[in-house]
Amino acid sequence: MARAAQIAKSQSAPFGQGLPLLTAVVVLCAVVVGWLSADEDYLSPGSGTGYWLGIYGSVAMLSLLIYSLRKRYKAWRVIGSIPFWFRTHMILGVVGPMLILFHANFKLGPVNSNVALFSMLIVAFSGVVGK
Repeated sequence: MARAAQIAKSQSAPFGQGLPLLTAVVVLCAVVVGWLSADEDYLSPGSGTGYWLGIYGSVAMLSLLIYSLRKRYKAWRVIGSIPFWFRTHMILGVVGPMLILFHANFKLGPVNSNVALFSMLIVAFSGVVGK
């Protein structure tokens, strides 16, 4: 019975089920626009905005570990609740790989960066499918 009340409460909340769908559409549109404009070379992975997108994407993906640490260690209770960190983990799990895709300008590079890129995309995709 408690599960049914929780589902009813989540569906009556503002934006209910629409916010995840809206987020998915916005992310998909951003990726499509970035992919279609990749040949314009607006971003360079080695300098400027492209470089900083890589830094921000890496920091976002390293920040994903906070959720695991918060869940595992009781001493980390002071930094927030588990549901908060789970939502943050989900957001950063989408934003981080998207920033890295823009950093790479949707192009493949050396073998080691390709392995890292495809591994990251597989993990991000598995998280989205798992949710």
